[in-house]
Amino acid sequence: ITDAKSAARGLGGAQARGAASAEIDPEAARELAREVEVRDRAMRERVVPHVQRFLSPSRFLRDRFVEWGIPAERIQFLRTGIDLERFQRSARVRRAGTREGPLRVAFIGTLAPHKAPHLLLGAWGRLAVDLRARATLEIFGPAQHDPSYQAQLGVLAADVGAVLRGALTRETVATELADID
Repeated sequence: ITDAKSAARGLGGAQARGAASAEIDPEAARELAREVEVRDRAMRERVVPHVQRFLSPSRFLRDRFVEWGIPAERIQFLRTGIDLERFQRSARVRRAGTREGPLRVAFIGTLAPHKAPHLLLGAWGRLAVDLRARATLEIFGPAQHDPSYQAQLGVLAADVGAVLRGALTRETVATELADID
């Protein structure tokens, strides 16, 4: 864990997801956050002096590194490897707002609680049935992370008329995105 605030928020998040039926003791949450902060600081104090260059895949994370005390000159922003040419070759199948077929909505990512596909499924379920009938919701992502969470997503998807499509390959991401509104 590299951020005590995230850990403390995670306690509340677990309760909101229904992972715990008992109330979270605020003092216990504060104590855990303090312990995490102490361990986190100690880990950084041991590791940072021995690392010459930190690679950051996003500007957001680069800023967090600086906040954590890592000297900015030792941080290099380096985008993750995305073949942009593949996206340029994938022509848009249709434009958003056209009346060609149903509106196609999708989630593409890791099927894990912190990515919150369950929130999208819940919101989809709150739409009026006649609105959902004019659109599709497809959830793409690898299913091997948390079997119990995957089972919950399967039930939620079936309840709201969404489809779990599994993981995309690198080769199919651009094509799928081109067909999503």
